[in-house]
Amino acid sequence: GAIARPRRIDMTGERALERLLAIEKSCVLERDADRKDGYAEMVEVIREYLGARYRIAIHDLTSSELVRRLGKLAPHEEVELVSGWLDGCDVVKYGGQRATPAEAGKALDDARALIVTTTQLRAVPSPAVKEAA
Repeated sequence: GAIARPRRIDMTGERALERLLAIEKSCVLERDADRKDGYAEMVEVIREYLGARYRIAIHDLTSSELVRRLGKLAPHEEVELVSGWLDGCDVVKYGGQRATPAEAGKALDDARALIVTTTQLRAVPSPAVKEAA
């Protein structure tokens, strides 16, 4: 069989994961009065990550506009993942839904999973293996 390169997270993903860890350590998602702000911070991390990953100017885009742009650039499964996560966060940020600390923790975990899932490089046969074949 072909030798595959190991899966890894790229630097854009690493930075986003570090920022999500900082949000977690701040405990903003545990405090009722600050949780909405924590959601806004998480969304900003994901938006900036996606903007850097796909070279999209995100600052003037709504979540739905961002998803539409991603639809032209990203795999369908990734667009669906991002869309669902953003929709859930927007309900808390703008829709008046009050998230519990557990729900906020799940949203943070899902944000991490989104980054890991979308930044893992696909296993690619090593160039030396291709040349030998």
